[in-house]
Amino acid sequence: MWTGYGGKEIKVTKKTGIFWFISITILILGTAWVFPLGDGGISITGEIINGTNGLSLNEQLYVSLTVYSEDSEVRTYETASDTKDFFTFTEVDLITGDLIVAQTEYLGVTYFSDEVVYDQNQDLPELEIVVFEATTNPESIGISQYDILINRVGDQLRIGEYYLISNQGELTWIGEMNPQIDQFTTLEFNLPVTAQNLWFSGEGLDERYFNTGHSFVDTKPIPPGDGTVEVFFSYEIPFTDSLQLIRKNAFSSDEVEIMVSESSAVTITGEKIQPEGTIETDLGTAFAFSVDPIKPNESLTITIADDMAISKSFPFMEVLFGMILLSAATTSIFWFWHRSDKKVLPDGAGPLLENIAELDHDYQNNQISKLSYQRQREALMEEIKHLESN
Repeated sequence: MWTGYGGKEIKVTKKTGIFWFISITILILGTAWVFPLGDGGISITGEIINGTNGLSLNEQLYVSLTVYSEDSEVRTYETASDTKDFFTFTEVDLITGDLIVAQTEYLGVTYFSDEVVYDQNQDLPELEIVVFEATTNPESIGISQYDILINRVGDQLRIGEYYLISNQGELTWIGEMNPQIDQFTTLEFNLPVTAQNLWFSGEGLDERYFNTGHSFVDTKPIPPGDGTVEVFFSYEIPFTDSLQLIRKNAFSSDEVEIMVSESSAVTITGEKIQPEGTIETDLGTAFAFSVDPIKPNESLTITIADDMAISKSFPFMEVLFGMILLSAATTSIFWFWHRSDKKVLPDGAGPLLENIAELDHDYQNNQISKLSYQRQREALMEEIKHLESN
């Protein structure tokens, strides 16, 4: 066989062809060994599932994937589902230990997949995002856990209120259109007339909650499931010798508890309120009270009276409890006081609660994004719940 090269003719024999084939192959393989070829990242697949009826959505939805690295670096990828509700992210940069979560918006409500920790030695599972049809009917909504936290600091009572909201239906309750803020709102909370210094754990006023003048409302939809939405806020009311705290909610409350820090030096009484003794925690002693289930729009009246002058030998404890109730870590601490059969914090929970407090501080000071804050806080809460279950 003859071929032209540089104006010269070269006769290529079978032996010469084999030589050049082997040489070029070695060159290519050698080059790959010296300069590793990038794998272009990882592909991640998932599916959007209609949790209401199992039927296809018959529409494309935008889906985003957020990656949380061990060094707190956050990366986001975007794609869209196909007409069969499947989606794929390509060229995703992952290292072992990264946490990933996908999210989409359906009928104005944001839904998330389960969080997955990436391990290069294991195959990634298919991500599933369960979405639901929406309703404005609140018939399936209830308060599965309602806790009132009372702490006296000087001539003020700081009242914390914690709600765990459940939806026993198959539709996400989106509430009703509120003309004052031109948004759909779900829960409404009326505070005592003398309330001041309102504080929220996480997103606050003009973010998730909005002030309507006589109350504040929540814009967060409530998807189906037990305890799918949490609410925690606190406020201060002036206090001298005694007062009546009257609380009323539009929904029934199945499990109601009241906690009073021992350093507050106050006693509480009221119909349906029964003392349950004391609880020893890492933060000191607290008095626990249980309350019979409360019907929708039924008032709970708590009479709070001065028990004795607060001992001047414990100024540090007063300040400590005041700071605790002003931190988002309080949500987790009291949550374990109320929901744990052992009534003690699980071993190893302390550092995680500190991380939650620091995370809340960073978010309130605009040091991290809203999405990053939400996902990291949920991940920390899951770690604490895992400790409690062991």
